[in-house]
Amino acid sequence: RNVAKFASTAKAQANAILMKIIGDDSLNVVYEHDSNLTAYEVIIKRSANCISYTNLFVAIARALGLEAVFVDVTQQIEFGSDQYFNYQEGHICAGIREGERLLLFDFVYNSKNYKKFRIIDDLEAIANFMTILGAGNDRSYLATGNKEFKDRALYYQTAALTISPRFTREMNNLAVIYLREGKIVPAENLLMQALRIDDSLNVARFNLAEIYIRKGELRV
Repeated sequence: RNVAKFASTAKAQANAILMKIIGDDSLNVVYEHDSNLTAYEVIIKRSANCISYTNLFVAIARALGLEAVFVDVTQQIEFGSDQYFNYQEGHICAGIREGERLLLFDFVYNSKNYKKFRIIDDLEAIANFMTILGAGNDRSYLATGNKEFKDRALYYQTAALTISPRFTREMNNLAVIYLREGKIVPAENLLMQALRIDDSLNVARFNLAEIYIRKGELRV
């Protein structure tokens, strides 16, 4: 409130918040790829990835009365591979509504270059947060073999789909876990459902092709 109180516009207030998080006189929050944290945890641990920075920014902006939203940047997509099956992580940044305009605020990429993005509701933002938590635990399981990470990954991925049942990125990511466990039919059903909702989800199409190759139904 102190850093934003002299700002007269939504944009100026949002920039003041941004500088308090990442500027020279800031909270000293450092970027870490696997710091999948809530806004409160960012303040305590002083580390964040893109969605954690956004969680903090949106929380502060809304507390100040700004119309802050979560924005999915569809042109910034990351993939992770395990035995030729691919999960998908997107990129989230913050948006501030100022009249008819939507102002984008990012902590990793240059938001001025974004041409493809969409506002998502809070439930999808939470589901996205959960699927990233799941992917992080999945990577930890593959690196260590510790079953606790595997159980957490399955919990977060399943929870994300419960929170946002039409979240196609999550359908793909949960399918990858099922495939690793040999649950081919439910995985295939999830991938097909995801493509019915969004036929541009190429990662799901790739995973389906890999299933068909392994079943001998597709030759390369």
